[in-house]
Amino acid sequence: MYGEDSIYNPDTKNKYYCSSIYPDTNFQLKKIVIVLPDLPANFLVPDTVCPYQAFDLVDSSDTAYTFYRVDWGDGKYDSTTSKTIKHIYNNSGAYLIHYMPGNIPPAGYDTCFHTISKPIYVSDILTDFDIDDTKMGETGDIQLLQKSKWAVRYQWSFGNPNGSSPNESSEVSPMHNYGSDTGIFNICLQAFNQEGCVDTLCKQVHAFLKHHLVIPNAFTANADTINDVFDIDIEGEIDYHLYIYNRWGELVYIGNIDGEGNDGNNWNGFLFNSEAVCAEGTYY
Repeated sequence: MYGEDSIYNPDTKNKYYCSSIYPDTNFQLKKIVIVLPDLPANFLVPDTVCPYQAFDLVDSSDTAYTFYRVDWGDGKYDSTTSKTIKHIYNNSGAYLIHYMPGNIPPAGYDTCFHTISKPIYVSDILTDFDIDDTKMGETGDIQLLQKSKWAVRYQWSFGNPNGSSPNESSEVSPMHNYGSDTGIFNICLQAFNQEGCVDTLCKQVHAFLKHHLVIPNAFTANADTINDVFDIDIEGEIDYHLYIYNRWGELVYIGNIDGEGNDGNNWNGFLFNSEAVCAEGTYY
């Protein structure tokens, strides 16, 4: 086989020609081939992470690598010399992480780089609830209505630590009674999904009781268990002070507690609820 080629010298502007017949037993052409080292790349990340929570990407590549580049798949990139890289995903979904470690090659040499990709899933959780306060004015009760998505566990706080009812609940849609406590209260819900990711939402509720007062104008203290005591029907009171006088202005009873029926806290028609009977008649 006959081959021919030319070489141009830009300094002398001369062109040189050479030719050869192959195989040429009188000339041996040698070419040096450098095989660069194969540097495997790898990294460790969790399979599933939570939105808005930082996690670590840990390099496990060949130790010859000296810097590391990451395409997180969410439009964000990192380039660093650290072997541990933190990241946060703000939105749920599936992402593909592209990992590209590298180094500075020796002078006169190129280098071979490996890249590796791994999927990661950002678990979803969305907290939401409604407040049914239609019975607030009558009983102080509210009903919480669960509307969270992808949740499997719940933790409620009613913002009422000094109330008569428990301030926390793990029920799905609990009820809470604010009783006579009035004002603005923060209700907060933490909802957890099956991966343990948490989302928190707080809403305000106005706790109040409608004021209600009915004072009867007669009762029959005859021990027949029917209407035997002077029971004032009152709701929403803060202080209770009752003074009853006979027609001559003499004090016959004092009450500081809103009694319920014949519980000993309402006037039973006796002088200060003693054994001295008060006469039938008009009292003030």
